[in-house]
Amino acid sequence: MDKLDILNRDEFVDQLIRLTENISESKKSVSFSIDGAWGSGKSFVLDMFEERLGHIQSEETASNKYLIVRYNCWKYDYYDEPLVAIVATLLESITEKTELFDQEKQEKIKGVLKAAGATLLSISSDAIKTATGVDLKQAFGILKSGLEVGEDEYLKMQEYDVYFGFKQALHSLQELINDLGEQYEIVFLIDELDRCLPEYAIKVLERLHHLNDGTANVISIIAIDKTQLKTSVEQIFGFEDADSYLKKFIQFNVPLNLGVVSERITDKYSDYIGLFDKDIFTFNDS
Repeated sequence: MDKLDILNRDEFVDQLIRLTENISESKKSVSFSIDGAWGSGKSFVLDMFEERLGHIQSEETASNKYLIVRYNCWKYDYYDEPLVAIVATLLESITEKTELFDQEKQEKIKGVLKAAGATLLSISSDAIKTATGVDLKQAFGILKSGLEVGEDEYLKMQEYDVYFGFKQALHSLQELINDLGEQYEIVFLIDELDRCLPEYAIKVLERLHHLNDGTANVISIIAIDKTQLKTSVEQIFGFEDADSYLKKFIQFNVPLNLGVVSERITDKYSDYIGLFDKDIFTFNDS
């Protein structure tokens, strides 16, 4: 990483590394946040963490212990369904990390992801009606009214039930996560949640919770501004105690302060500093 650390984040990142390695030993799924105000450098910290964790496993252990997946929520927020974005992110990561899998294994994983992604993208009542002639709204209306429906008709409707398709895709992704978790500690780095619309940000948290429910060996590190997120939850759901709601998705928080400016700032902004005449200032370290 060619970015300079001008806020002395080394110690904080080292703490994250130690925390991750301790959690990894338990083989459990854990979700926690890096909680910092807007502009405090959460993305920069994730950059440092990702690079350092990758370096540790390749240089010190000579093995690939971690499968690191970086999910930029804002980058993919044009998908109405965040799970599609998560699938796209996983597909990118698996494709890039050729050193972790042989070609056959990689193609199998990519096949599952592509199938799940195609299913999720196709979930639309109008699209299903056009393709199959089945009107889901009418079909569910019949079921709700209590009329008897033949088994064949019921199975036909279930096949095109949008929620059934979603559950099947989610189940296949959970199985894939469990399969990968047997070989690697999966580390999800969730970034840029603050940039998303509040409703979408909350939906992202819900989908991550659904995806990791019942899985093992998964660590989710979510960069958030908790104060902002709590306000969103309170406004959308009317909760007075947003903390109780967020505990379902985030087990604990690691606070990120604004940092302490280091001497490296002169290196980072050397081009700007060079524009000034040093003779104007007579005191030391001007």
